[in-house]
Amino acid sequence: MACPIKRHQIICFVAVLLVLFAGSLPGEASVRIEPSRFIFHIPPGGRETGAIIVTNNSENPVNLKAAIYDWDVNKKNELVEYEMGTLKETLDGLIRFNPRQFSLGAGESQIVRFTISFPEGEEEHFERRAIIFFEEDEDPEMDEGLGAVIRTMIGATIYARPSEFSFNFLLIEGLVLSGPSGQQVAALLMGNPSFVHARFTISYRVVTVEGEIFEEGDVSEKVFLPETARPIYIPLKKTYPPGEYKLILDLKFTDIDFRLNEVVPFRVEE
Repeated sequence: MACPIKRHQIICFVAVLLVLFAGSLPGEASVRIEPSRFIFHIPPGGRETGAIIVTNNSENPVNLKAAIYDWDVNKKNELVEYEMGTLKETLDGLIRFNPRQFSLGAGESQIVRFTISFPEGEEEHFERRAIIFFEEDEDPEMDEGLGAVIRTMIGATIYARPSEFSFNFLLIEGLVLSGPSGQQVAALLMGNPSFVHARFTISYRVVTVEGEIFEEGDVSEKVFLPETARPIYIPLKKTYPPGEYKLILDLKFTDIDFRLNEVVPFRVEE
């Protein structure tokens, strides 16, 4: 995580790095927030208000400020934050906090409210997103007089999508491949051409040519940002005798009334 240079050096401790998609916080985190994700549906020109509860779990007082960043996902599927206003999907100028800066004693909590104003007059209404970090800067005592600033950051992701939107999600290509050890791996290239992000789980079954279920399982929640495509790999657990099979996929989407069923036939050679 990039941090601005202050004084002699910067030591960045990231209490929680939220990836698209984030949830639980480590028990030893000094500051806790609830909830860690918001998904708003806002009409053009409309407003929506949310509230974050920030709690100081430590025995020391903290001075916090809400800082908001643009964010995206890189080729390694890692969250990368940017200066506010960098990306097309920014909430720059569209979000307000109350309060923006505050102090918490040991065990105290603060409700931070924020309001998002969705733009109007656009030809295409697309989803906006941001990540809010609650940052604390403090000067710790360092050996040999070495000065430093420790910045602790903990955050929540926000999605603001138009109240009406069209959604589509598709399996671009599906294959089941045999690995070096004979294990079968489903390689699925999936795409989200929509202007809103997709959040879904996968249930799968493998059936024989006679229609009997040979294997079944589930894949934990995946997140695809708008207008993206990327592969998903599902290692199958059983040893497959030679023959014909069908991989049946059932995708269930969160917060969107959409379901996708696909069948990928494959053959295991002798």
